[in-house]
Amino acid sequence: MNLPGLLGLFCGVAVVLAGLLATYFLWVDPQKKNRWLGLLFLAIALRVGKSIGYFILYEVAAPWVALGYVGLASTGPLLWVYVRMQTGQAPLRASLLHGLLPLVGAISIWAADGAYASDWYQLTTLLLLGYLVATALRWWKSRSADRAYYWEGQVLLGTGIVWVAYVIQHLSDTMQGYAWGAAVAALPLYGLMVRMARQGRVQPKRTPKAETVPADVLQKVRAALETEQGYLQRHLTLSQFAASIRIPAYRVTQAIQQAYGGTFPEAINALRVREAQHRLTEDPKAFIKMEVLAQEVGFNSPSAFYAAFKKETGSTPKAYQKAKLQTQSPATLPTS
Repeated sequence: MNLPGLLGLFCGVAVVLAGLLATYFLWVDPQKKNRWLGLLFLAIALRVGKSIGYFILYEVAAPWVALGYVGLASTGPLLWVYVRMQTGQAPLRASLLHGLLPLVGAISIWAADGAYASDWYQLTTLLLLGYLVATALRWWKSRSADRAYYWEGQVLLGTGIVWVAYVIQHLSDTMQGYAWGAAVAALPLYGLMVRMARQGRVQPKRTPKAETVPADVLQKVRAALETEQGYLQRHLTLSQFAASIRIPAYRVTQAIQQAYGGTFPEAINALRVREAQHRLTEDPKAFIKMEVLAQEVGFNSPSAFYAAFKKETGSTPKAYQKAKLQTQSPATLPTS
């Protein structure tokens, strides 16, 4: 098998696996926000799949070129929405406008039989850089240990490498260089898939019977979180916590679901907010700097603390403390 054939096989396997992962996140994974991750994988797979057609077949029909463009033009918006969802913010309705470019570009390429495909691809590759920068800034500002901060960074880095691969393809004068560009774009797909497997992010759908957690495992998880206050550790991830108590990540996920009725980040959030509530009401008249409190209970940024607190209690920390102060009877308030 020649070099283009080997590169095509390498990329082809990555595209197939990415498609399977997209299927899992779209229809199997119970977390709705991961559907955006599935769509992101699908978008990159479409774009890399178009590249495979070019350096293997040397000619690709306009509909397939248009479909590859949809993948390229959708990558930036999907990455942006996915990170917004991970930081606890619902996607804006205005985000729907980002879907116009993939639609208009694909129709134009198809209608013109691919005549302006190169211009559309180059312009959109440049636009993808803008999405990467904007998403990186949002990710950096909202970084927090209570959620998958490092994972989001890996997804962002992987998409950045994919963008570099697209630039390599645009700058290449040979078909071999174009093929190497596709191979570089496939590398992050493999890397992210390996990371997901190691972190237990992809698990087979189980029946309720399979979800039963042994009592000793449940007790160990609860003790590590509540008695030892493991939730106060900043930058705590599922894989780190599972390794620290020597229990497989999937077992920890099951135990968290059974004990707290949610995911690992959701449980950590709830425990940290509960700790913050206790500290806010321990001495209602005490002045507490919210930025300091956020760090003390394990959050990595004030914005993440405020968002989690409002989600759990329906109010801001200051408003919560003020309400508790007002409900205290004069006899129970500390005297000056």
